[in-house]
Amino acid sequence: MTVEEKLDNFRTICVENARKDAAKSQNAVREKLQASFEEHKTQKNENLRIRVHEETVEVRREFNRIESERRSEIRRKMAKRQTVIENKIFDSVEAKLAEFRKTPGYGEYLVRKVSEAITFADGDSITIYIDPADKDAVWRTFEKRGLSPVVSKESFGGGVRVVLNKRRILIDNSFKKKLEEARERFSFDGGNGVG
Repeated sequence: MTVEEKLDNFRTICVENARKDAAKSQNAVREKLQASFEEHKTQKNENLRIRVHEETVEVRREFNRIESERRSEIRRKMAKRQTVIENKIFDSVEAKLAEFRKTPGYGEYLVRKVSEAITFADGDSITIYIDPADKDAVWRTFEKRGLSPVVSKESFGGGVRVVLNKRRILIDNSFKKKLEEARERFSFDGGNGVG
């Protein structure tokens, strides 16, 4: 082999080795870049997932806040409406009680309540109080039964109050007290579809 051929052969081998080394370097750089790209892509996807999650949580929180305010407003409106209806109901009851106080049955009702108190007193002395507005209407009914009521200094909306003197017990059958108790126990269960 001549020197020329040897040089040619050497050049070919060197070029081929250089190409192989360049290809290896290129592959190494390409793999490194691909790995870096995949890592970057994974990081961006994770950041995007976190951001979507945070924004979803924020949207839900805002929705819940708005929904809570809406429900509170509905509850306020319902409570206001229920109060109006409750007042109408009790105004109607008071009007019916006022009508009842004008009937002859009212005096009999009072006598019946006093009789119950006398039975409860079991022989102890009692004091019967009637509403000042009822004095003229029911006085005769009590006198016929041999009862002498005391006209109260304060109005209690009708009915009767009986005090058991010895035991110092007040039996309050006044309409004012009955209405107060009814208001306390009143429960508005309207709108449940049961009827």
